[in-house]
Amino acid sequence: MINSNYSTNPNFNINPTIVASLHQLEITIEEKQSKKNTVTSYNYFQFPAIKCNINSLINTANNYGINITQVTTGTIEVSWDANQNNYYQDNITAIFQQIIQLIPQPMSWVKLINPTKSKKQVVNLEYLRNTFEHDSLRIISSESFRRLQNKTQVIPLSDSDNIHNRLTHSIEVAMVGKKLANMVARNIWDSHLTLADTDTILNKYQCGSHEAAGEIFVHSISEIVHAACLIHDIGNPPFGHQGEEALKETYAELIQNPLYQDTLAKLAINNPDLFQIEGNAQTIRLIATNQNIDLTYATLAASIKYPRIYNQQQKSIYKKFNIYHSEQPLFKQITQSCGLNPINNTIDYQRHPLVYLVEAADDICYSLFDFEDFVTLGFISQQVYCDTLIKIIIPNMQAPKAKQVTGDTIEEKRSNFAKLLHERAPDFANLASMLRSDAIHQLTLNAAYAFKVKYDSIIRGVYTQQNQLLNAKGQINGLLDIYEAIMQTKNSADEFANSNQDLKKYSISAGYNHLAVLKNSLGGYTIISELLKIHIAALHNLYLLKSQMVLSIMPPKYILAKLINALKTKEYPSWVNALSTTEQIEQIRLINDYLTGLTDTAALKLFRHLKGHEQISI
Repeated sequence: MINSNYSTNPNFNINPTIVASLHQLEITIEEKQSKKNTVTSYNYFQFPAIKCNINSLINTANNYGINITQVTTGTIEVSWDANQNNYYQDNITAIFQQIIQLIPQPMSWVKLINPTKSKKQVVNLEYLRNTFEHDSLRIISSESFRRLQNKTQVIPLSDSDNIHNRLTHSIEVAMVGKKLANMVARNIWDSHLTLADTDTILNKYQCGSHEAAGEIFVHSISEIVHAACLIHDIGNPPFGHQGEEALKETYAELIQNPLYQDTLAKLAINNPDLFQIEGNAQTIRLIATNQNIDLTYATLAASIKYPRIYNQQQKSIYKKFNIYHSEQPLFKQITQSCGLNPINNTIDYQRHPLVYLVEAADDICYSLFDFEDFVTLGFISQQVYCDTLIKIIIPNMQAPKAKQVTGDTIEEKRSNFAKLLHERAPDFANLASMLRSDAIHQLTLNAAYAFKVKYDSIIRGVYTQQNQLLNAKGQINGLLDIYEAIMQTKNSADEFANSNQDLKKYSISAGYNHLAVLKNSLGGYTIISELLKIHIAALHNLYLLKSQMVLSIMPPKYILAKLINALKTKEYPSWVNALSTTEQIEQIRLINDYLTGLTDTAALKLFRHLKGHEQISI
């Protein structure tokens, strides 16, 4: 976005076509003191740095008074004398054109908010303005979403009714995500969209003015994020992380079992992702295979936290993967429809910018609400809870709450804020509610600030350690991590990093590693592991009565028709004889769908039934 100087100096003493090409970068006038102590005005702009050799261009540009500098924050700065009039020359214009070629092209918001449904492939103009709201309605009314009420958020098989499950967590994430999206979307519309994009949105939605188009844009962004937040956990297996690890580790054990060397081990050679259960990838598969959940490409793209297909051999900036090979066609449609490209010719794809908002909302909610659950269960004291959240709420002297209370130091402000809270809310329930609300607001502000500062890199899909979108390990950072990195780079007095570490430290030491949590987690792990072993054994022994009963009580949609027929005819001793290799792959995926789709209580009941520990009253 060219800043307000554009109106007083519309050409910035360079060719107008160059100015037009730089429409999404801010050209600024700045006065600098030279070595001769003279003050000169310079025009300059910056763009995210990528791996490219610019040494020869730097030398050529310097000959014509154009300075190109690699900045330590992972950006390249281009500057030139604002008072010279010879920058219109063809050879100088040619140099600017070479510079423009180095600038990664931004993603298009017109494509990023693509309202086309992934299954219908049509856009109904009558419902266009509400199409993203329909995504949320589709999700909320689905069985898969309702089942989240009996899936673990943090503590498997808990008897407490007062702690969070995946359903309450998803609803909270959606509300925080929508609030964050509203903050961010308004800034995008006001400061970053091109006139061409705003006109396209105005015409597509048949708005009467740019102001009305802006409202629709902001509404669309917030609804996309809301829907993506609702589905972010929908593919997670029962018992949370323990259930996911149980499936992966048990598959690894079964593949090494001599009994399955000619079956599972052979399938694993060419289809390794078949046995790498990943909740994020399972979410996309669930939506792809469920005809009742037809979502827009925009919502699907915003929900893909790790846009890559499973590949064990290739290094990635993403610590996990989001796409099984079976959903590769859908992934291709999503990326093409939303204008997301591969990164440096790897299997990694650019993130949809709204993924950052969904991820931040998830990070905010699970860190705060898991912590609160541990307090509810008595694992962490109420005093530690209050002290920790107050540090989150007042990380620096400029935080909203810091400005509302007296004090010359951050410690004094925190102390006075604590006294004020206790006066307003003498009981812990009300106190916790106020602290939670303020903490969510402050963390949301932190995330919005990080997105705003790093917008140019995010919208261009440039991920480097220098621009702080990657961490020290070369993996993608979330917005709260980016905020922390920005504050450290600025050497500011912001203490968010310390307070956030305290929050994580207490949750891990006193919560996740609490003996009761570990015992229940082990129980969940064992249940899922045994269920997988029982079903795999049944596939390999179709003649056994036990195998026939195990497979017969599975819902029919999770068993291939040929296998059902084989059970009836008793023609084949094993699934290998009954099914082709392609069908075997599909049957394993169906078993994965079945087990990951179970709720905690359904998995526990099934385990008890199969082990003979519990009978059904008839």
